Amino acid sequence: MAGKERCAELHRPPASNFRFSTHVPPAAVALSIAVATAISIVSTSIWTFTGPSFAVDPSNTPNFNAEAKQAILSRCASLRTTPHPHDLFYSREVSDRFEPGTNATLIRNAIIFTGNGNGTDVIRGDILLDKGIIKGIGEISGRVIDNTPNLTTVNANGAWVTPGLGKYPVFIHILFA
Repeated sequence: MAGKERCAELHRPPASNFRFSTHVPPAAVALSIAVATAISIVSTSIWTFTGPSFAVDPSNTPNFNAEAKQAILSRCASLRTTPHPHDLFYSREVSDRFEPGTNATLIRNAIIFTGNGNGTDVIRGDILLDKGIIKGIGEISGRVIDNTPNLTTVNANGAWVTPGLGKYPVFIHILFA
């Protein structure tokens, strides 16, 4: 069987005794459009003249004093500011998400992606986490490790770690080739 004949056979609709009428009188189409248009005009007119009123009722408007107005305006202005950590963020001793009873953690022998240097800064070393805060990255002195109570040590064996990625304004775009 030739290619065109085979293609025509594959695209032929299945045989059926039921047939759709493909001829609709133009008058019926025009009448249907006219009736639908008339219904939409009438329903819109009824809703416009009898529907809800959007007029402002002066007796219903809130009366704000100067202090309340200033508070509202300052909240609106705060929506336009760039988010940043609060002033005491970097001097805090405990994270607000820290769960009491959680041990300090020392991750050893990691490849650490810091996000610095436009995403090109990679350090091989250790990470010390205590009370939900990153206390050290890279080479951490033995004195700091010895003075950290309830320390759990984990060997990363050269695995990649991205500590505090949410802390820095780091945006990583992964491009798939």
